[in-house]
Amino acid sequence: MESVVLFSLGLVLINAPSPMLIAVGMYLPLETTSAIFVGGCIKALLHWFMRRRQVTGDDANRVESTGTLLASGFIAGESLTGVLLAAIVLAKAGMLTSNFPHAIGSFSLAPDDAFYSSFGGTPFMDDYLVDLAISLIEGEDLGRDDAVDFLSLSFSALDSAGHDYGPNSREALDVMLRLDRSLGRLFAYLDERIGMAHVMLSLSADHGVMTMPEALPVLGLLGRRVDASDVVCYQKSQEDFQMHFGRDEWFIEEMYLNYETLGRRNLLRSTVEKRLAESLERCAAVEKVWTSTELESQSPDLEQNEYLRLYRNSHHPVRSPDLYVQLKPLTLNSLGTETTHGSPYEYDRHVAMLIRVPGVHGRRIADRVRTLDLAPTLAGLLGIAAPPDLEGADWSRRLVPLGVD
Repeated sequence: MESVVLFSLGLVLINAPSPMLIAVGMYLPLETTSAIFVGGCIKALLHWFMRRRQVTGDDANRVESTGTLLASGFIAGESLTGVLLAAIVLAKAGMLTSNFPHAIGSFSLAPDDAFYSSFGGTPFMDDYLVDLAISLIEGEDLGRDDAVDFLSLSFSALDSAGHDYGPNSREALDVMLRLDRSLGRLFAYLDERIGMAHVMLSLSADHGVMTMPEALPVLGLLGRRVDASDVVCYQKSQEDFQMHFGRDEWFIEEMYLNYETLGRRNLLRSTVEKRLAESLERCAAVEKVWTSTELESQSPDLEQNEYLRLYRNSHHPVRSPDLYVQLKPLTLNSLGTETTHGSPYEYDRHVAMLIRVPGVHGRRIADRVRTLDLAPTLAGLLGIAAPPDLEGADWSRRLVPLGVD
């Protein structure tokens, strides 16, 4: 900042024309300054032509005003053209039109592959799942004796709508409303056939999802998608890695190092991981790169660093990748118009867990639990002995302190 002030002061002292414009122009991108340079050349050529023709007085002022008006028109025209091009891109992506409700399938007279492919992502698939559940209950004669019968259903239409349109979309709302109706139909059937006094229910999810970056400002937040510059940085990290260690078959697939190559090159895994992690962490979208060496070490920071704990819990020394890329918060790993999950942040991993226990009044427990606690908790509520190696905690005593008959 001090250098800019001193430079501007120097321009004033030497009586440079428009010192502020010169100082600001130093920080403009080349494509902008080159246009200014061309404009200056055109003006110089115009002045030379006016001197040759001896244009002075009002005529000279008229020419200057016309040039200024024309330049202003070019500036405004460029801005409007940018807006128009952006509108065209958004329109092609379907982001300027609601297109709701959506058609299923393609422009065909009969159901084709496109129809059946897209049908799975609609709320109507949940209705069919309820029909299947009813058929299974009747076919297997569930709930008719003293033995505990277990039925697990996966209502997945919301996952598809959430990915394609975002959790704040009309599509997601439509799926939720229809799912509520489908579940109501299933519960009414269970009550009529078995009686809800003999039915325990649980609802949860395997992940959350990030709000579309375009919708975050409405919530007072700022986020972004990865873009071309992030992709280039990622690729340059790989090139930097190859230039440092030499070109070879370093990976068997993305983020999985080829240990045969490491052995042939007489390189430690930790050395190679560290070099690539440091290179990737220079990318603007990357918050941290976790290495398998780091996750497998006995770090004293385990309790203090939440993300270290999360990535270590997800890591398997044999099957997992050698590096994990953690993007910055509210940075979406998508170049398209959809959203996704997979980050360690709260919006991707915080889900609700609902359990209905017959005869127990509803209440909310704010304690932090894990989705893998669901199985041992249900077993505890039903009086079923869980296997000793089953992961998860049994919360049944918090839900029903005296147990369930």
